[in-house]
Amino acid sequence: MANLTATAQFSRKAFVVIMIVLGISLAGFLAYTFSASLRDSLFPPPVVAIAAFGKLPPVSFIEGITPPRDVNYTIETISGNLPSLPSIVEVFGIEKSLPSFGDLDQAKRLAQTAGFSDQPVGTYGSKATFVNANAGTTLTIDTTTKNFNVTSDYLNNQKVLSGHPKTEDEAILAAKKYINSFGLVEQDFPAANTTTFNLKVDGNRLSDVPSITASNLIQVNFGRADVNKVPVVYPNFKNPNLWVLVSVNGVAAAKDSLQNIQKHKFSTYPLKGVQKAFEDLKAGKGFYNKALTGSDFPIRSVYLAYLETGVSQTYLEPVYVFKSDEDLFAGVNAIDDSWIVTSQTPNTTNSSKF
Repeated sequence: MANLTATAQFSRKAFVVIMIVLGISLAGFLAYTFSASLRDSLFPPPVVAIAAFGKLPPVSFIEGITPPRDVNYTIETISGNLPSLPSIVEVFGIEKSLPSFGDLDQAKRLAQTAGFSDQPVGTYGSKATFVNANAGTTLTIDTTTKNFNVTSDYLNNQKVLSGHPKTEDEAILAAKKYINSFGLVEQDFPAANTTTFNLKVDGNRLSDVPSITASNLIQVNFGRADVNKVPVVYPNFKNPNLWVLVSVNGVAAAKDSLQNIQKHKFSTYPLKGVQKAFEDLKAGKGFYNKALTGSDFPIRSVYLAYLETGVSQTYLEPVYVFKSDEDLFAGVNAIDDSWIVTSQTPNTTNSSKF
């Protein structure tokens, strides 16, 4: 009986000791985890620029507007200074589509889904042309990339000239349905990045008008969703990579020149810094997304963005955006100059996909 009592007492003491040891271990682990988390939040480990793609080609600014001379740039941010921005950012690869068996059949299916004939009226290289006789529209689709261009004679269409779209919301809805028919996912083009313009046929061109009642068409521009929390911008204010022109009769024109961004294929690169980019801007090394009125360019904010162009790109590269008034901004290459190939210039003309 005494042996049983001693054994029980020993077991209780051993259990207490084990629990104390486990408690101390757990407390030590929690303390280490908390201190490591606190250290990383107060002193985050530096992000290293890998530059796995090697030197990058300069971004093409050919679609933008060349900055005029003698512009008066003034820093009018909230702080009165240029902001402090990250020193490193990701650069993403862009897939180059290659011809494959069945490309034309896929294009036929897309054309039919979008309301066009299922047989092309002509083919040339990787381009195939389809018609929608009822709507009076012509579709040219790149069978390799699936980028497309829709045209019609809306400048001379009396139904277009004598009417105007009902509401902006209806025009946006019609445009969304149209791009969906080509397999474009609506979530990739959030409503916050969708803009519209009221346009009136003025002879052989389109002019901006202030209201829908004065317009013949509404242009719906679709902006891409952020890439890794960084916004995407385009070199031309009125001509992004995805837009649809809507009249009272439906879609009159549309264009898709989107790049196939490979979000899983990226590498980090060092940036030149905001001050250096500002000096480049003043030296004319950049582009405007629209024409400047006058000679004053007040800078309201500066941020990083990816520039997606309508011409062939190998990589999705960042630019510094110097935002001004009335949707005007200037863009300057953001990658450190030592990582840019110098044998080309940003204004070199590249072959457009459309």
